[in-house]
Amino acid sequence: MINPTATQIKGIDMLLQYCSTKDKTLLDKALRQGQIDWGHLFYYADINGLLGYLENMTEGLEDPRVPFRIAVNLKNYVIKQKRRWTVYQELINSIISSNVVSEVPLLLKGSALKFTLYKDEAYLRNIGDIDILIDKKDVKSISNWLESQGFWLREGKNGPTAFKETTEDRYVVDIHLEDPAKLRRNPDLVLDIFQHNKISMNNGAFFIPSYEVLLVHACKHLCDHEEDFRKAFLQTELRLFWLIDIHLLLSKVNYTETVKLAEQMKWKTELLRGIWYSHILLNTNIPSNINVDEVVELNTLDTPNGIVTWPWNFVDRMKRVDRAEWLSEQLGKNGKRNDWYTAADGDRVPTIL
Repeated sequence: MINPTATQIKGIDMLLQYCSTKDKTLLDKALRQGQIDWGHLFYYADINGLLGYLENMTEGLEDPRVPFRIAVNLKNYVIKQKRRWTVYQELINSIISSNVVSEVPLLLKGSALKFTLYKDEAYLRNIGDIDILIDKKDVKSISNWLESQGFWLREGKNGPTAFKETTEDRYVVDIHLEDPAKLRRNPDLVLDIFQHNKISMNNGAFFIPSYEVLLVHACKHLCDHEEDFRKAFLQTELRLFWLIDIHLLLSKVNYTETVKLAEQMKWKTELLRGIWYSHILLNTNIPSNINVDEVVELNTLDTPNGIVTWPWNFVDRMKRVDRAEWLSEQLGKNGKRNDWYTAADGDRVPTIL
């Protein structure tokens, strides 16, 4: 593995600081210290869902500080994100108006956050799909409706995922049945907590979880990905825009209530880990009543070849772009990405181990 250069780290540090502060002077300050490796920074921002923030810290196509082709690609990203969110909002409205679920839909994760924390600059929040939590009795109805709209469905760990390819983009609806967690699920309990801690949106057209539940779920989702070695092959074992969600949500929640909900859902370990990660990478303020001694920082991956230990601490690991290559080396003959994941099948296992 080749370590990132000092120039590359400088660009990454500048971007991460901007994500938490929105300080427009950071780019000039960084340039006064020397050049920025824009190609590396663009790639880093892309795999971490931060292209919206990278564009936001510049002055667009007219910014002489930014290479023109980088500026063009950042503009194109923003256009695509805005178009995608418009389509997803129309899709949400269609699901609601078609009455394909028996109860008012509950939107999760990015779709919920785009209606709230990112409402004024929705393109800042990277989104690849929309997530909807429903009762399992409605899965057939919403699945049939999505198929009638041109989607094809693939069964997942906690509900079907619907895909639709168009000439402009790929649209995905992730349907969660009762418990949106991927690991250590507890459907009846979690669904009840989500249903009793929600906010009505758009005059009752749909619900989103309370900020407290959104924070706990953001941390749980992050940790579920971090613990799944397959996600490292897709460069999604820990995308940094999730930490920005945590950073922003912490200023909105009643922390005592948040901990109470996390304990009820048995997600407190994940809550503390997510907050800790946001603190050490984005300098997020830790609530006064959090005990950092309870934090369990993950530095291993459980793989079919046994448990492997990351060779970098968390902060250094999150500033690298070669984690997938390192894991591939650890798995040897079964170290190809398509051994463990394909678009058609999702998570998979090789025929011969």
